[in-house]
Amino acid sequence: MDLLWEFYQRVVQNRRETYLVGPLWGLIDLGDEHVADALANMLLNGYIFAELLGFLYQLGNAQAVVPLMQTLLQQPERERYEPLLALVGIAHRIGREALVAAIATATPDDPGSAERMADVFLARPADEAEAYFGEMFRAPRLEDFAQSLGQLAQRR
Repeated sequence: MDLLWEFYQRVVQNRRETYLVGPLWGLIDLGDEHVADALANMLLNGYIFAELLGFLYQLGNAQAVVPLMQTLLQQPERERYEPLLALVGIAHRIGREALVAAIATATPDDPGSAERMADVFLARPADEAEAYFGEMFRAPRLEDFAQSLGQLAQRR
């Protein structure tokens, strides 16, 4: 895991996802705690790539809550579903207390709003986020290969 983290540290400044996705995926699969903070920092720095929201869904922590909320609000309405589901996944994983505390850092003058927002995110079922992002992390099954081979055979 240390070698993978070191490699990630060397390539993180390169804005090409091809250098980042592999090490991040490996670190996520290994459950490296550093990667949750690294993902939140990417979001804070405006570095968004296709896999980032799925990675945040899988391993994001309370540090990612406010940046995800900001990302959600900055997106056109038609592009808000994916960041919302990443946030819903994190919300259910970290729980209400940690979620309220994270949101309260962005709304210190109105603690009641943090509770209301947390309840809105937690009201969405965790299954919805799992259904959306789950396939990204599911290992291929023999049935998947058989189906792919069947589709290839039909094309001929």
